[in-house]
Amino acid sequence: MPPRELLKLILDIESIISEIEEVIEISSKDYSKFCNNFLAVRTVERNLEIIGEAVRKMLHFDPTFKYHLPGI
Repeated sequence: MPPRELLKLILDIESIISEIEEVIEISSKDYSKFCNNFLAVRTVERNLEIIGEAVRKMLHFDPTFKYHLPGI
């Protein structure tokens, strides 16, 4: 995977994290309010799937990449 594609995946992840943060703000940082909002929960679930897919693509390109990720 060329560095440009890798950068795109990283920027996509950054964008998705921003979306998740917006959902958290909409829920007023209240977990029970968030859990009772079906659309908020589904949005975050889907966004986490997208992040997971991007990370999988990164690891497929360079298996040693996981050693550069915190907590892995």
